[in-house]
Amino acid sequence: MLRFYEGLTDLEIATVLECRPGTVRGYASRALASLRIDLADWHMADEPLGGEAEDAAS
Repeated sequence: MLRFYEGLTDLEIATVLECRPGTVRGYASRALASLRIDLADWHMADEPLGGEAEDAAS
């Protein structure tokens, strides 16, 4: 959140959180990977299964 909304660097975030920049990068990497998986699952849930939309139009 601090990186994207506040525009802070890893070093600035590490200073705020009192941790190392590598820790900030690790947390950010895991959070983005989790978000990608959640968004992919959400996208797949929105798609019609087995061409149901095409069958209904015929």
